[in-house]
Amino acid sequence: MNLFLAMKKLKKSRLGTILATFQREFWLAVTVSAVINVLMLAPTIYMLQIFDRVMISKSTFSLAVVSLLVLLAYGAMAISELLRSKLIISSGIRLDHALNEPLFRATFFEQLQSGGKNPAQGIADLNVVRQWLTGSGLFAFLDLPWTPIYVAVMFLLHPLLGFLTIGFMFILAIFAYLSTRFSGDSIEESEEEERELNKFLHSKLRNAEVIEAHGMAKNFRRLWQHKQIEMMKVQVMSADINERISASSKQLRFFLNSLALGAGALLVIKGEISIGAMVAAGLLMAKATSPIDMIVSGWRGLVAVKKSLSRLEAQLELVDRKPDELVVEKPSGNIKLVDISAHASESRPSILSSISGVFDAGKIYVIVGPSGAGKSTLGKVILGIWPNITGEILFDGREIRSLSREALGPFVGYLPQDVELFQGSVASNIARMGSIDSASVIEAAKNAQIHEFILSLPRGYDTDIGENGSALSGGERQRLALARAIYGSPKLLVLDEPNANLDARGDAALKFALMLLKAGGSCIFLISHRPDVLEFADAILLVNRGKLTYFGSFAEYQSSADFNSNNLGPPYLSPASKSSDAASAVPY
Repeated sequence: MNLFLAMKKLKKSRLGTILATFQREFWLAVTVSAVINVLMLAPTIYMLQIFDRVMISKSTFSLAVVSLLVLLAYGAMAISELLRSKLIISSGIRLDHALNEPLFRATFFEQLQSGGKNPAQGIADLNVVRQWLTGSGLFAFLDLPWTPIYVAVMFLLHPLLGFLTIGFMFILAIFAYLSTRFSGDSIEESEEEERELNKFLHSKLRNAEVIEAHGMAKNFRRLWQHKQIEMMKVQVMSADINERISASSKQLRFFLNSLALGAGALLVIKGEISIGAMVAAGLLMAKATSPIDMIVSGWRGLVAVKKSLSRLEAQLELVDRKPDELVVEKPSGNIKLVDISAHASESRPSILSSISGVFDAGKIYVIVGPSGAGKSTLGKVILGIWPNITGEILFDGREIRSLSREALGPFVGYLPQDVELFQGSVASNIARMGSIDSASVIEAAKNAQIHEFILSLPRGYDTDIGENGSALSGGERQRLALARAIYGSPKLLVLDEPNANLDARGDAALKFALMLLKAGGSCIFLISHRPDVLEFADAILLVNRGKLTYFGSFAEYQSSADFNSNNLGPPYLSPASKSSDAASAVPY
């Protein structure tokens, strides 16, 4: 079976390593299954005794004894099945716990690397595998090795019955194989269409306000309906194949059972077996072919499990196996870039090319340049969160990508261009969804000069801000995100357009926070198009077409040949125009 091949491939993978820790539970389940399958012979023996001895001797005592024995066997079987079920369910829960943390890290890493994928797919795949492992699908495989016992008993009853059982099993196995071959592509296509539709709907609903404002709902509804129809076509085709296979399997089982009964009756007529043996053979035939029957009827689940295992294996392999280095002491915040180049993906051109520089703690660096020059990418590179780069990013002399993000996080602050807040209270958002240090939260809010506003909220710092801060204005969200970025006085701070939604009071709050952090020895990178931030910059970084074309003080840049010749793109701030109305002259 393809599933067995898939499981074999898993042995050397990260997923296979995790699954290998369940060997004790697996062999215990195999042992309990052996007990169950041995006890399954009790009904066959009971039928033989009833028809071949009790009914002939007409002994009520014999009937009572064999009935009591079979009842005890049934009781033991019920207890064994209960134990096996509890063992499998508890193992499924433990598997979920074992995979949750690495799967979350892998999903998170995958989103950082590529984005655009369904972040819930890994969890959905884990649910598919866990549900199959705790359902009848696994029981069929646990019972399958004991089928030869039933076949051997059939041979003891009569060789013809034994060969007939083997023939029936062979037919069912071929049917299962053909079912998997013919159905695999349709199932995968159906699931892919459903995932794409859900992703389309989710992405559009996130922008419901834009859609409503522009009257685009009708257009998107038409697109959604088109995709829905396409998905339904694929699902109907897949369901049709599934129904044909199920119906064919059902009819095949009826035919084989009738054929087995007819063969038994023929042997009784010839006097080669007794009526009890004929009835017992019918029970054994059903039990011998039952595991294959269950596999055939659950072929759709098998295909889904195989695909889920393959996706989980690939996803978990994204996580680097090398343990992250710990940040053992508070860093000073010095940054060094060595020949950095960044790509959106390996097949696309560079966004940044051969950027190097040394950046000292306790200084503010302003990154400017035309739109699309790579400024935001440079900010993410400095933080060590841009996935596809070459070169070195040294944080106090250590490669920042090798450091544990959990350990490094308290010493880093980041305010992205698109502000994202999280469902929860104001305090939990400032505290980065961790344990809340009230003094540090209030200090960050005061430094961002948003403390008074927070106190005016219905529940102050305990106010729930809604999903992505829906209860706040754009400027309030940005200042709250600024408070989160400067929480704990980080030693490395990257702010991408932090004043995009700020008024004059917000600009003053931003400057106040930056001066405090600078005095505290933080290394600050500020990406902005507005000229007023240049006045407190220790140095500017001019990025143009992915290259660092200037790195130095603003005063030196104003007197440079590049500045005066204006050959770097849009017009830049000139000495004569350095005034409050010169905003339009700043690189954008």
